[in-house]
Amino acid sequence: DVARNRLSEATKLYPGSPELLLELAHLLADSGNRDAAITLLDYGRKFADAPNDVASANGAKVEKSSPKPASGKSSDEKGEVHSTQAGAVAEFLDVRCYLAELLLAANRQDEARSLIADIEEQAPDDLRGHELRVRAALKAGKRGSLRSSLKKMSDMAGFDPAWLLRISTLQRQIGSPEDAQYSLSKADRGHPDNLAVLVALTSLAIEQNKVDSAELYLKRLLAKWPDEIMSHRLAGDLALQRGKGDVAAESYQKILEQKPSLEAVELVSRAWGVAGYGEKAIKTVDTWTAAHPEDVAARKLLAEIYLAEKSPLKAREIYEALVAEQPNDANCLNNLAYLAEITAADGAVDYARRAHAAAPGDPNINDTLGWILVRHGRAEEGPQYLREADTLLADSSVIKFHLAQALVALEQEAEARAALQDALRSGNPFDGIDEARALLAKLGPN
Repeated sequence: DVARNRLSEATKLYPGSPELLLELAHLLADSGNRDAAITLLDYGRKFADAPNDVASANGAKVEKSSPKPASGKSSDEKGEVHSTQAGAVAEFLDVRCYLAELLLAANRQDEARSLIADIEEQAPDDLRGHELRVRAALKAGKRGSLRSSLKKMSDMAGFDPAWLLRISTLQRQIGSPEDAQYSLSKADRGHPDNLAVLVALTSLAIEQNKVDSAELYLKRLLAKWPDEIMSHRLAGDLALQRGKGDVAAESYQKILEQKPSLEAVELVSRAWGVAGYGEKAIKTVDTWTAAHPEDVAARKLLAEIYLAEKSPLKAREIYEALVAEQPNDANCLNNLAYLAEITAADGAVDYARRAHAAAPGDPNINDTLGWILVRHGRAEEGPQYLREADTLLADSSVIKFHLAQALVALEQEAEARAALQDALRSGNPFDGIDEARALLAKLGPN
């Protein structure tokens, strides 16, 4: 607050300073006052266009040069005026660009697009304007001509690694990995020892399942930066891609030792799970929770691993403790309801109803409540929650299967058959898929 107040006073004394405006705007935005930051930057933008009018309106003074008759200007003087105006545009370009970013973040799309068009007109060779236009189009869901725009930006960027990285990220967002590869390869040619570029190339190759290319990039990474966290991360990711969970766990373990965090714990434990070493997965998380008993997310992860390892009773114990500590946590209540149901413990319906009361718009919570009600012989109650879950999460095969079970219990076989057909249409595996197939076979053809 002290820094912000001092910057605010300085901005009043020096209203034409884009540096002060930007610094204060960043402080405001970072502290949650985005609207105030937008107002401030809009003032700066207007000041650049008409400094005397804006400054006077805000009680500040701007030195004016002696007026010269328009007819008396020499060509040199005209060039000087034009140069001064161009300088003002360039000086406040950072202000305009940050203002456009904040307008996009605030979903003030029309204002943002208008400002971005001005930026591109005033500084056509500045990549920031082009990038802002692409981001605005992405936010509006308009991807039509973005591929060609980004290719043009990649050409404009030359061999600048920072810009080519930013451009490649946008190319990946629009689903053009081959264009991202081109941009990153160009950056790599110009700067073969750039860590961020090599990380992006390795990550992209893994994402595209180009294992041989990923291996070559990873070798370069490990040769140059053997102790870098991202080198270990990508080594683990590539090992997982190859189905070598134990090798991945060893790479991720280096991250955990170098920079302990729950994210690293999760990477290690999941890799051990993929490798079929459930006890090692449990031990990894259990060690962390013992040292960090206040870490609720870690305890949830431990419960999840216990469940995956066919130890639902231990998972239930963890969630019973969590619910005792956080009686209104919808996620904990929902998971405890499920665990209580599959372990034949008391309270499943009560936990599910409490979860629904805490988060009635959550599709998974609606699914759990509807599914449990049906299993407890209340088939007439279950479908309303299962239909709501299906509406909220229409691509969930599990929810459609649970809805079909409820409809069969109500002897609504035609609708149940349709729900089962929808659930099985994608061919993707889901919990209960064999039961769903058996139930559809039992119902027979239409």
